[in-house]
Amino acid sequence: MSNKLKLTLLGLFLVQISIVAWSYLKNKQEKEQHYQVISPYLENPNAVKSLDLSHMNLKELPEEILTLKNLTTLNLSNNRFQEIPNQIYSLPNLKSLNLSHNNITKVKLYYNNSIERLDVSHNQINDIEYSHFGSSALKKLRTIDFSYNEIEAYPSLQAFSTIDTILLSNNRLSAFYKMHAYLPERVKYLDISSNEIERLKSSIHTYYADLIYSVNKCESINLSDNFFEYFPYEIFQGEVSSSIIMQKCEFNRIDNEKPTSLIPNNYTFFDFSNTDDYLDSFPFNKFINLETLHLENTRFKNCLIDLPHLSTLNIKSISIDDSLFIRCPNLERLEIDYDKISAFTDDELLQMLNLKTIVIANHPDDKTLVTRLKMLYSNVEIILE
Repeated sequence: MSNKLKLTLLGLFLVQISIVAWSYLKNKQEKEQHYQVISPYLENPNAVKSLDLSHMNLKELPEEILTLKNLTTLNLSNNRFQEIPNQIYSLPNLKSLNLSHNNITKVKLYYNNSIERLDVSHNQINDIEYSHFGSSALKKLRTIDFSYNEIEAYPSLQAFSTIDTILLSNNRLSAFYKMHAYLPERVKYLDISSNEIERLKSSIHTYYADLIYSVNKCESINLSDNFFEYFPYEIFQGEVSSSIIMQKCEFNRIDNEKPTSLIPNNYTFFDFSNTDDYLDSFPFNKFINLETLHLENTRFKNCLIDLPHLSTLNIKSISIDDSLFIRCPNLERLEIDYDKISAFTDDELLQMLNLKTIVIANHPDDKTLVTRLKMLYSNVEIILE
């Protein structure tokens, strides 16, 4: 072996030794820094209820945390965890666990009798594993946040009877097919916005039947930023739902025949903001118990909003080809463009006697309208945007 080769091998060996030594010293330094942060809590561990270890470059759980038996809130966000540390499940009083913004690709939902909120959003999750305890896993879980991940199949949460909030926005869910089968019997809020819902691969009837079954399990559902073959009037047949959010949805066609079996009396909240298609065909006025209606940046040929219980209406940046008329005697908050409200007659404005707040967008430097509104409504707050 030549001297040159010997020197080269020796150099490579020394580099490797240096890397190992640097890595060891770096890990030792990190652990010492972590201990310095945690050590004040160890003086009286039973008194510690909340611990924030975010942004600390952690990739494993410091063992000292397991001595904090009364810990209820643990924030491990913005670290380098690749999975949920199993030891966490042994904390007997932990209620809220935040592992968002880590490097997690697989989630294991194991047994725990205390966790109520689990946040694993903003990771790279594409696999979910359930413990052999089945329905006993996470017995008190109420909120689970899977948003901003890479999930392609609906997580099987039907056995989690206590769960009421499921957040699945910004994943890779591609259809509504059998979605309802993976949901608990009742959900207060389901968010499946901004997924990759594709054009129909099966019959329209099957496609929307699955969606209807899911909506009927939810008090509130967010379907925003998804594709629909046609405007899904069928989902408004639900007897459970009271709130539907459908912002920025895309429809292949919107003027399909409306079903005759609408059940409008349950709904109190609609948000159809940023819909490109004309919304004239939607029978808003049949939903007489609506309390909040958001129509910002939508399109109408003619728009009549006649709702006796409506208290909040947002029609900023609304496009209307012909006429706009509002008759909402209990309206308290109105968000509207300058050109729309300035075109109202006094009689039309007095149809809204209970107004408390008016938000006026896109207004010129003109105080005439403000003066006029204050004369009509003595106690109204006027906000110029």
